[in-house]
Amino acid sequence: MEPTPQHRRAPVRRRPSALRGAENFRAGHALGRAFGIFGSQILVLVPLAAVFLAVPTWLEVVHRESGSGTLTGTHIAHTVANWLLTMAFQAVVTYAVFQRLRGTPARYGASFAEGVARLPSVLGTSFLLGLIVWGPLILLSVLLVAARVSSIGAAFFFLLVMLASFGWALYAFSRQMVAVQVAVVEGAGPGTALTRASSLTAGARGRMFGIVMLVYALPAVIDAIVRVMFVTRAHVQSESLGLTDIFVGAGLDAVFLGLQAVTAACVYHALRQAKEGVGVDDLLSVFS
Repeated sequence: MEPTPQHRRAPVRRRPSALRGAENFRAGHALGRAFGIFGSQILVLVPLAAVFLAVPTWLEVVHRESGSGTLTGTHIAHTVANWLLTMAFQAVVTYAVFQRLRGTPARYGASFAEGVARLPSVLGTSFLLGLIVWGPLILLSVLLVAARVSSIGAAFFFLLVMLASFGWALYAFSRQMVAVQVAVVEGAGPGTALTRASSLTAGARGRMFGIVMLVYALPAVIDAIVRVMFVTRAHVQSESLGLTDIFVGAGLDAVFLGLQAVTAACVYHALRQAKEGVGVDDLLSVFS
């Protein structure tokens, strides 16, 4: 007998597998744990981050003292080194962060060794991620320098495109923020790591975007403001800028880098736990 309308069931729409469990991801809880771990480990994380930032800082000093323009070889080398070493730092502290998530002491020597053993995959993943995130902005910068824009209309157009490129960078990075952790924990190659990271963040992109804005974009704005303050002060007092802004900026970057590395590991753990039921002991089991 044909069922009456009140007995008919609405068709069940299954959620794509990548979205299942996304509602269980608690961004605030992950951030809270990240800030707690960073606060307890700050005396180790910040000096270690400063070591990783030594080469980019040196390249920035060389670029400043050369008095060259913006897009020089040294400047490009600084940008690439800063990105790759930032991601490498995340790799070498991931194991230590998982240990703190379990409530046991962090073994930084073992964590460093585990990260270094996975560096080829991490660097490949980081390079590919950098092209995806920053590629449009880099291309626009090259075109802007080559075009030597003079008209107001063209300059306004380039400004709009540059803002759109920054927006894309934030969005793209929020999709694949945990790609390095995927490479470290799951042993994935660059392409697989990016695809897997995007799958993990599916269904939680808004929350991931908020995390990126808080932990990455806001520190970048603070760093820029501090540097501009030093430049402005030197200009007003007709003094030589020197290298003070570079070293102060590097100190801030070390603090922010430590927080970002801890946050990325905590978010990766929270996503795996929410979507796959994987606990911190399971994540630790993959390390030797």
